[in-house]
Amino acid sequence: MSRARLRAAADLGAAFRVLEIETDLAAKARPGHVLQLDGKPWPIMRSDAAQDRIDLLGTQTNHSWRPETSRPAELANTPLTLQDGIPLVITRDLGLAPAIFLAQREHTRCRQGLFLIQTADALPFSPQPSRILIPGLPHGTIAASPLLEDWGIPSRICSRVERPGCFGGAAIDLARLWLDSLPESRRRAVHILALAVPIEPIAALASDFGLDCQAWSI
Repeated sequence: MSRARLRAAADLGAAFRVLEIETDLAAKARPGHVLQLDGKPWPIMRSDAAQDRIDLLGTQTNHSWRPETSRPAELANTPLTLQDGIPLVITRDLGLAPAIFLAQREHTRCRQGLFLIQTADALPFSPQPSRILIPGLPHGTIAASPLLEDWGIPSRICSRVERPGCFGGAAIDLARLWLDSLPESRRRAVHILALAVPIEPIAALASDFGLDCQAWSI
């Protein structure tokens, strides 16, 4: 079994924490993988094989690891498969890790799609107004992920609590509005990735539009 050494840890927002890990598993990590540490799965957010580096996303409550110490580690979970066509990624909480990893690996293809991020309380980043126009969305729905924005990947934030620039409701409702706005030929090319969100309503949405759906959970 491989080992993982904690290089550094940093808080992201009020509820999340990112761990920078040194491990030879970095070269094998794929979007959707988790790193098993002491029997606990940690979603992988980024990987750099040249530096033997993996970044993990967790909560501030599940981290009790001292820097420069190592632990046994192994990869788990089935990697995500990005199909040809237009990805519609719906995610929340720790599902942001595979979403970001997927975007890192598949910049060009992800720029054709849409990432919808559901939040209830906290986010591991501060939303920013998007410079990317997305036809079919309600006026004023402009809050986006800064990292995805930098990569040229369309994203929007959804919140049931009123937040500036966010869609006021569930991500699945915004997804339906967006899909309804697409020309039929473009809509048929969409495939949905549901990352750490309840699969039943997403599967129903996919069925309504005759689309493929892939689910991910820890």
